[in-house]
Amino acid sequence: MTYFLGFEVARSVTGIHLSQCKYTLDLLKDTGMLDSTHVSTPMHVSKHKVAENTNILPDPTPYRRLIGRLIYLTHTQPDITYVVHFLSQFVVAPTSQHHQASMRILRYLKNAPSQGIFLQATCDLQFKAFSNSDWASCSATRRSVT
Repeated sequence: MTYFLGFEVARSVTGIHLSQCKYTLDLLKDTGMLDSTHVSTPMHVSKHKVAENTNILPDPTPYRRLIGRLIYLTHTQPDITYVVHFLSQFVVAPTSQHHQASMRILRYLKNAPSQGIFLQATCDLQFKAFSNSDWASCSATRRSVT
């Protein structure tokens, strides 16, 4: 198997590399962001707070579709998981600020579209989990965002 449901599988003696390079490039092409400049972080640190009284998008359908596609991409790009799920809270009534934040994620993905997950062939199986101990950390909804 080399390609399945948008996942690219590269096998070697050292392990398996899973990526969604073609899916990412198709996403960038479909959104017109293929020629954009890249950024080094998926989210502005100072933009964590959601401003009140911003313009609600007249048609939220493209935003919803983009967020859905980005959620699927988090399987091999765990570094965008936080910001994608944060923005997914606003699919009911997204604003122009949410749309700009989603475009920043695309610009971040342009930096390394072939990034993925490497599963080593020889390693000790260890299960690691992380938990959010900061309740109500989202300033907009006062909820936990993990």
